Amino acid sequence: MNKEVIEMINDVMDECKGLVTRRVLAILEGIENEYKDGTEMEKLKEACSQYERKGKILTLKELKDMKPGTIFAEGTIEDSPEGIHMVGSGLELRWVAVRGQIWDWAIYTYAKESTPEWVRDHGDKVIMEEYIRKLVPCDDEAFKMYRY
Repeated sequence: MNKEVIEMINDVMDECKGLVTRRVLAILEGIENEYKDGTEMEKLKEACSQYERKGKILTLKELKDMKPGTIFAEGTIEDSPEGIHMVGSGLELRWVAVRGQIWDWAIYTYAKESTPEWVRDHGDKVIMEEYIRKLVPCDDEAFKMYRY
């Protein structure tokens, strides 16, 4: 990846004081089109998503403050016992955490190539507590609002 692009992204992240917004991720989507191999951009977007949630524990208050339908966390993870064991394919899965209509929430997964919006609307729901808490650390009140 171009060194100038990496420096620009680091500057943006510093300016945001650690809060990587959906707008920054949208900018990254635009930059991605400049590269034939999207692997580096995919890794960068994943790192940004994890950076944004790093150290954050989802609380009921946060959940209540979100707009219904909001994708509030996303990433990719291996479908394996070391990642999240959905069907044991060994492939990379895209996952999204979505705020529901009544302060509830859920996590959906599907093929890495899918868009976050497609995964939200058509993906497979994560139902094991271990994987839910691994993908989105949350307090017990917020976990009680998980929609199985």
